[in-house]
Amino acid sequence: MKQIYLSKELKLFYLKDFEKLLSDKNEFWKIEESIGGHLIKINISDKIQTLYSKNGQNDSLLGSYLAFCYIEKLEQKIFKI
Repeated sequence: MKQIYLSKELKLFYLKDFEKLLSDKNEFWKIEESIGGHLIKINISDKIQTLYSKNGQNDSLLGSYLAFCYIEKLEQKIFKI
């Protein structure tokens, strides 16, 4: 599988979706208060973006999940490739 890194276009797409999530009243998508502020702080950076769901969308994902998307240079710095 080819690695896809965070681009300016993806950042804008994900951030727009995240902003909708912050104001969503649907309990299915609502962010738990304990992590909402942390996600906002992370998503301020142009080098990283969180992808979040309170509930998995299929039977194999029973709970919430949090994924991180990042630029290639950040991956190299973190993993010292």
